[in-house]
Amino acid sequence: PEAEQAVSVGTLVAAAASSWLRHGGSLPTPATNAEATPPIVETEFLAIDSTLAAASLGWHNVLDWETAIDWTIEFYRSLKPARELVGDQLARYEAAVGG
Repeated sequence: PEAEQAVSVGTLVAAAASSWLRHGGSLPTPATNAEATPPIVETEFLAIDSTLAAASLGWHNVLDWETAIDWTIEFYRSLKPARELVGDQLARYEAAVGG
């Protein structure tokens, strides 16, 4: 993604969970009796550097990160046949790029 769309891992996970619920999923109840564990050191931001693709291919985001997450969750949760869902998503994508 382009730099201005960078979000923390926590923000991405929260958006994915919200999308999961919106598309009919359910989330597990957090454990209430978990024992304390040593803290895990994780990277707060995960990113793919798209600079080379932008410079050499003219690549740029068409979808914002929230839409990309939502479409991914939609794909996993949908009861539509895959061919139909992919066709729907491609039509929305083409509309977004003006095609």
